[in-house]
Amino acid sequence: MIDGIPVTTADLGSFGGATNPLADINPQDIESIEILKDASSAAIFGSRAANGVVLVTTKRGKAGKTNINFGVQFGNSKPTRKVRFLNAQEYRDFYLMAAANSDRIDGIPIDDPDSYTSYIKDFIAFNSLGTNSDTDWGALAFQDAPLSQYDLNVNGGSDKTSSIARE
Repeated sequence: MIDGIPVTTADLGSFGGATNPLADINPQDIESIEILKDASSAAIFGSRAANGVVLVTTKRGKAGKTNINFGVQFGNSKPTRKVRFLNAQEYRDFYLMAAANSDRIDGIPIDDPDSYTSYIKDFIAFNSLGTNSDTDWGALAFQDAPLSQYDLNVNGGSDKTSSIARE
């Protein structure tokens, strides 16, 4: 529960991506987290609390001197332990080796038109795997990434510095 509102972990997006309301909360806006894991939580929250309840309370505005805080964080993320991907020739070789092994197990000659090897050769030719240049997909997918985060926090105030419109 976030500020007394039940939160569902089910997919709420319309584009198929999983959503999580907790991921949208800035950790600096959380005042407290309490975990209830006893019979009383089940009595209060029902069957949804069978595995316990996490209560998240966000910070609230308080009357007083107006304070404005601005925080900036910069960084860089680098991939570690990169996995080496197969190049095009290695990919073709491994598939042909696997097909030849399947043919050998089944007792089918590799030059038989109905063999796995013939199928893989046709597959490679049809998908132009023999003519594509090598692309280092690992280098394209795992690059250095700059990070930046900006936080603006305003707290305190009086009747003249309120975010709620009054009539």
